Amino acid sequence: MHLHERISIEEARDNVCQLLHENNSELFPMGAEYINVVDLASAVGGLSESVASTQYECTKCEHVIYTNSEIDYFAELQHSVLNIQQSDTVAGILGRLLSLTTNNKCPKCNLAMLKNTYLNNTPELLILHLPYSEVKINQKMKVGGKSMSLRGVVYYGSYHYTSRMIDMDKNVWFHDGMVTGSSSQSQGSSIKVKSKYFNKCNGKHIALLVYTQL
Repeated sequence: MHLHERISIEEARDNVCQLLHENNSELFPMGAEYINVVDLASAVGGLSESVASTQYECTKCEHVIYTNSEIDYFAELQHSVLNIQQSDTVAGILGRLLSLTTNNKCPKCNLAMLKNTYLNNTPELLILHLPYSEVKINQKMKVGGKSMSLRGVVYYGSYHYTSRMIDMDKNVWFHDGMVTGSSSQSQGSSIKVKSKYFNKCNGKHIALLVYTQL
């Protein structure tokens, strides 16, 4: 609706807030109340039909146990089993999530099982939760054989969220509702920024990364 300028972005936001509140008033209270952006991303990024299938696979006898996929338009990367290091990249961490070493033992041969996730289709949108990270933020990465581009970063600090957006021409825009209001401030081009440019913004740390196929 907003894309075709039928309503303002503020009206679109308010409509979404109302729908979320009606679905879960505890997680999404109305008014000037704190909302966890991870809960918001998980709710907005949830799908009625999964974009992926997940299964435990034995590394020896190939026994398979099917399980629910945890990936839709939102994926949680804050897992200790991913063993995230500062030398990591977002693409590398996501790759480990899609093929994860587990402590689960095969019921047939008692050897280790991998938790593998297979994408049915590369999602048009992918929101990643990777808080307080110092890893390299890929501006482009391959997901399911298709290229996805970084289009947004949400930051958190001092009980307040801000964001950066990257448009189709690779221009970076900063938004802070308490400072910029309904507008955004230009921060130049993303083409030649340093690898850790997107990790922090005005003292705030990453909360979410937003990738799209466009």
